Amino acid sequence: MNQIWIIYFLELLLVLLFVFGQFNRSKYLKQKKLFKFIKLNQLYISQITETKEKKYIETLEMEWIDNKKDTSTFTIRVYNIGGLLSHKVNDLGSKLEAFLGKKLISNEKQLTYTDYIFELIKDERLKVSDLNLEKGRNSTVIQLTKKISFDISKAPHGLTVGTTGSGKSMFLNYKILQYASMGADIYICDPKNADLSLLRYVNGFSEENVAVTSNQICKILRMVNTKMMNRYDKYFSSKESFGKDFTDFGLKPIVVFIDEVTAFVKVSDKKIAEEAMSYIYNLVMMGRQVGILIEVSLQRPDASILDGAIRDQLGCRVALGNLSEDGYRMVFGSNFKDYKSIEVKGGGYVQIDGKMTLPAYFETPFFGKNFDFLKELEKYYLSTFESKE
Repeated sequence: MNQIWIIYFLELLLVLLFVFGQFNRSKYLKQKKLFKFIKLNQLYISQITETKEKKYIETLEMEWIDNKKDTSTFTIRVYNIGGLLSHKVNDLGSKLEAFLGKKLISNEKQLTYTDYIFELIKDERLKVSDLNLEKGRNSTVIQLTKKISFDISKAPHGLTVGTTGSGKSMFLNYKILQYASMGADIYICDPKNADLSLLRYVNGFSEENVAVTSNQICKILRMVNTKMMNRYDKYFSSKESFGKDFTDFGLKPIVVFIDEVTAFVKVSDKKIAEEAMSYIYNLVMMGRQVGILIEVSLQRPDASILDGAIRDQLGCRVALGNLSEDGYRMVFGSNFKDYKSIEVKGGGYVQIDGKMTLPAYFETPFFGKNFDFLKELEKYYLSTFESKE
């Protein structure tokens, strides 16, 4: 019996040694690859000694890190030791991308190193027709790509910026479908009386939930603001509600889509515009816990609308198409400058609060030519969702 156990133990030991050996071999090969990169790009300083030998004075230090939290990415860390090669630490993105044959997602600069984060497993664009969103689904997660998603209870509110032809309207339609499948109470504020206002023709969707004039828009914002305060009074006025949010009480989200806020402010009476903006500010600052969300969309960034106080509270920020450096800065509020030219309709950058420290390239879900958005949306309104309020 003892001999059998010894045999089992030896077999297990051999397996462990093999796995450990494979791990070390993999680590060695990755480091060897980085050494090759350093040599090819002359990321070292050397001199020839009296005996005609090459002596390395300084070499750029690099490390390959397999990301444990996100196994679909890996990181190349380049250390800044304050030497003669320090000026090259932050400018290796395109060269590493070409050498590794992997897509650079982002780079994060720290005092003593810079992390270059690469895509190990390629992300996939979603097809809206393949999703089959369940009506009244008990989930607050919105999937943007196969790899990128966010929970509206943790990253509430949204900002979408995109010029004509960028795919902004279709992305907003996708978000509307996502919210509708959750049973959300959706309100539309469309001062240009454009595509979003067409939701009033969807069977089961209340025409009163669509506003196009300044007074109508202000009225909806005022009403939703009142709903927010009522939820606080009813569900969050005792110590038992500490640490809870709307999902703990089974409340459905209430979402206000505001398209072209800049246009609304410009065409509205000053008093109405100021009142409406005060409601937007309140909803953005206080809405998350009670499940009341704002989805702001703009054709181009506007500093008067996207001040830091509001922008930083918008959990999912998206810039579609090509923006200027100042435009990206107004949307994302960071010094990240490695934006690439967008050539795909629906392509752009996204940053999700709590999940991304820097913007990442993505492509919005794809609508086929034969996909009927209004007809699809109608499926969620053929019968009224039950409400606890």
